[in-house]
Amino acid sequence: MKKVALFAVVVALLVGLSRVDAAKIGGGGSGGLTGWPTSAITKIVTWANSFANALGIGDGTDYWALYRDPTTGLQFNCVVGGTENACNYLRKLLAGFYFEIQNASGTSIFRVTNDTGAITNATLDATLASNTLVLYDERHFPVATCQNTTASATFDIPTTNAPTATCDTGTNTQKAYLAFNDATDQSFQDHIILPVGFVSLDASLRWKAAATTGAAGWCVQLVRVPDGSTSDPAYPAQAAGNCVSDTAKGTTLQENVASIAGVTCTSCAAGDHVYIRVSRDADGGAVTDSMTGDALLLTYGRAIKVAH
Repeated sequence: MKKVALFAVVVALLVGLSRVDAAKIGGGGSGGLTGWPTSAITKIVTWANSFANALGIGDGTDYWALYRDPTTGLQFNCVVGGTENACNYLRKLLAGFYFEIQNASGTSIFRVTNDTGAITNATLDATLASNTLVLYDERHFPVATCQNTTASATFDIPTTNAPTATCDTGTNTQKAYLAFNDATDQSFQDHIILPVGFVSLDASLRWKAAATTGAAGWCVQLVRVPDGSTSDPAYPAQAAGNCVSDTAKGTTLQENVASIAGVTCTSCAAGDHVYIRVSRDADGGAVTDSMTGDALLLTYGRAIKVAH
């Protein structure tokens, strides 16, 4: 009777072991083995044939699970709090070293170098449907030009509420800017065709002011004209998704940069003809515009993200 009871206890313990306990190999700690068997040269844990009974290396709560999955093959996954792959996979390199993958001939086909972060020996084929290569096309344009003392805008100017093109003659440079006053929502316009793979558009405005306090509200509004539509669309209103409040520099006439990431472009798609309006939100209808005096715009930039 005692033997039967003892056998039942042993069976109960074996059945009740967790996946970590059942496959744990340690250095003599509680529940672990003190060493490998010495009778076999190849020391294989044959029971680690699923995550349920994986070989666990760790503290029992967070550990590495080694096993062979019957579908996906050999696995070496982290387990945190009992959840498989609930971690970030990091490989820290020391100075002067690199991480590399080689082909069957021992030739490097992918390398990341610690000191530079550069990826080398890799082939990036964006023509394959299974690959996506995201590129960023950034361009900046002067918004006005000055011929001697005659200034003119380099973009389309509306019939009303237009900024004033003004020559900016320095000791060394001759240039021009568009002056946006602090009383009216003045603007100019541009238009482009969205490229194949269009993802989003960021805007950048380089400006300055005589004022040294307050902020200027800048807006970039986009509206699409798809194939088959008329080329006179109504711009969306100045709003948080297409405007930014940019604080003036503390020194008069220092250059400043206002940026708008991911300008709202409703339903925009590759191939669309997109009209662009750059304006100052002088009345503060969308964002704060508290700066007194003109905001002097030097350049307008657009950065288009595309995926191939």
